[in-house]
Amino acid sequence: MRQDTLWVHREFRQLWAGQTVSQFGTYVGQTVLPLLAATSLGPRPSRWGS
Repeated sequence: MRQDTLWVHREFRQLWAGQTVSQFGTYVGQTVLPLLAATSLGPRPSRWGS
């Protein structure tokens, strides 16, 4: 690694890793969990339907 890059700074690597984990968690929470719930519950007739 060259000495003039941000990767030599420990704080930057920690920030980058934390942001990556945060973005992945946001993706899972907004995309994967609703899809998982919809596929595992499946379509059901409503209890209060007409």
